[in-house]
Amino acid sequence: MNSLVSRALGMTFLMGLAALVLVPRAQVAPVPTPAMLDQANSNPWSNAPPPQAANAPRETKVIARDRSGQFHLDGFVNGRQTQFLIDTGADLVAIPDYEAARLGVPVREDDFRPMLQTASGTADGAPVVIDRIDVAGTSLTGVNAVVVRGLSTMLLGQSALKRLGTVTLRGDTMVIQPG
Repeated sequence: MNSLVSRALGMTFLMGLAALVLVPRAQVAPVPTPAMLDQANSNPWSNAPPPQAANAPRETKVIARDRSGQFHLDGFVNGRQTQFLIDTGADLVAIPDYEAARLGVPVREDDFRPMLQTASGTADGAPVVIDRIDVAGTSLTGVNAVVVRGLSTMLLGQSALKRLGTVTLRGDTMVIQPG
């Protein structure tokens, strides 16, 4: 019995050693130093979001209602800066057609079809998947969205919001609590 346990422990050790030697190490983003953050934030030509620690804890995001009674949130789509109108009633992130190319979201003319019911009637949209959205201190990949003809602003809908955590209204503030 002791020899069986010894052999099992020995094999476990050897398998762990082999994994260290044979399996390539994952690339891990460096934890940013204050100098790195200053450099990233001082470059006015950079469209990239500031670097974040790989395992940084997400914090609660509190957003004040603007003068029009809406909630806006700055973010990045595929590394390009934009501003979202938070729309808890929208199923998907929605991108105006004129913004799609700037944000690196490819869409073809024949992808558009009548698919959205709006207050003004039916709108043409093209379903897409956004590679990356950085918003509220979180990076989301593979976000379902729609490019919409005639839309005037970026909408942050449930395809992103539900992945950020719990969204609640408290008076004139919206609170996004990581989940």
